[in-house]
Amino acid sequence: MNNYGANGFYIWQDKGIWSIGRAKGPRKLYKDGIIITKRGRIIGGGTLRESKTASRLKKQVNDYCKAFALALVDGKVPAPSTGDCMYCHLVTVDGHEPMGDAFKSHDHIRSHIEEGYFVPSLLHNAIQAPWAPISIMSKSCIGELWSGKPMPTDGLRGMVVEQVTKTLRKYIKQRLGMVI
Repeated sequence: MNNYGANGFYIWQDKGIWSIGRAKGPRKLYKDGIIITKRGRIIGGGTLRESKTASRLKKQVNDYCKAFALALVDGKVPAPSTGDCMYCHLVTVDGHEPMGDAFKSHDHIRSHIEEGYFVPSLLHNAIQAPWAPISIMSKSCIGELWSGKPMPTDGLRGMVVEQVTKTLRKYIKQRLGMVI
């Protein structure tokens, strides 16, 4: 984008927060649909305040995903059930899309983060995504945990925590419209 964008405008990324502007001068939070006019005016984009909010949300998502993964390997996250959040648990008639995705409603995920509610169906949906960065071995360990068995070996614990954290983080950021 820097090579082919509007003359003199650049995209920056600082700690996962993207901004756009000239090399010298104010920047705006980068958002989809942003327009730069012929005279160099930026239409759309976010404010510095939104940038701080995005940074805070990014940290909350990261902390939530790590805590979720640790709770999972400690056996504190039960298998998905009808007691889960309905937007996470219920799927469309064809069974391919969670209700939250079908209705383009993802505010419930923010609520889970704020409440520290580790929704098993949220993890289930995340690991079902075709791009999920999770191995068959980690999926197998999750299945064992959800069937009431302890973590198979301590050696696998670190791998499962890392992969579950990454998978959840990518899934949640995508659902919340954050830069992945």
